Amino acid sequence: MSSAAQYFPNFEQENLLNPSRWCDILKLTIQIRKGTKENGEKLEIRKDGLFFGGEPFYLASGDMMQALGVDVPLFTANAHEGFKLYNGSRKEYWTGIDVHNLNDKMAEAIRKYQPDKPIYVAEFWAGRGIQQGGYFARQTPQEVAEHYKGILDMGAFVNFYMFCGGTNYGFMNGALEGKYNCGVLNMDNIYIPFGTSYDVDAPVTEYGEPTEKYFLCKQILREYMESHGFEFTGSNEMSLTSRVPTQAIDEIELTQSADVLSQAENLCTKHCKSGSPLTMDALGQDYGFVLYTTYVNHTDDIKRMLVLEGLHDRAMVYGNGEYLGCYMRDRDNKPITFFIPP
Repeated sequence: MSSAAQYFPNFEQENLLNPSRWCDILKLTIQIRKGTKENGEKLEIRKDGLFFGGEPFYLASGDMMQALGVDVPLFTANAHEGFKLYNGSRKEYWTGIDVHNLNDKMAEAIRKYQPDKPIYVAEFWAGRGIQQGGYFARQTPQEVAEHYKGILDMGAFVNFYMFCGGTNYGFMNGALEGKYNCGVLNMDNIYIPFGTSYDVDAPVTEYGEPTEKYFLCKQILREYMESHGFEFTGSNEMSLTSRVPTQAIDEIELTQSADVLSQAENLCTKHCKSGSPLTMDALGQDYGFVLYTTYVNHTDDIKRMLVLEGLHDRAMVYGNGEYLGCYMRDRDNKPITFFIPP
């Protein structure tokens, strides 16, 4: 796997060089879900091509899952561009693509890459994520229904992403780098965290209520099935007849608070000493906060500026408990300056 590791400069090397550890973790989930054909449960395992590790990564991870007794279908989910398609897929698997509108160019690319299998839209983007600092870029129900019809008319299989909205609890919201409708026209790509909500303007809302988008797509599916000789077994309801009941929460008064830094010892789950700051990967931490602390002795009264090399996210900086400023990856940050007190 050393040849694949070079594609993952910021990924946890231990997991790449020893992918069996990852498969052992996955095995428990598979066993819980009974991921074999004999059990009769409909289950597929998706191998996402976001990292583009190339064939060595997919060969190793796929073979290991099969060695664990997993005989359900495996598929990949990726973009249609040449590099991503050829470096994030494995031809034995059903290769899915991620789009909000399948056009002829995309269809031609996937048919050329995998002519023996039908087109599979593994992620049909029926909505958009909510990024911090941006606006909620909605697709109209009519646009989504039109794109959905176009995909079906091409004979493709479709999986909605997302079909139903949800919530990113805790620190699970994640981030992406791109434009994502967060700024001005023709702006450069920037690092943009997602919001806690993952409603994403999906056909079914975060609280489980069907939307106009849902019913338009349902009608498209019904027409497609009946025109191709299939029986549509869903309900005849094509509009919302009753609202989904929601919980009414009274005002909650917060009467106590605590300073985060003063509670660091109670909040921290791991301590580590190092001559220089370690990355979250090196610390074995997948998400959350890392509190870096150092002590500097007074030598003079010169005003200093803090420089952080290789910052991958957001850094809140404090000196002796006082807030000094914030640095954000790929932003024009206001310089953080400070004096070392005697």
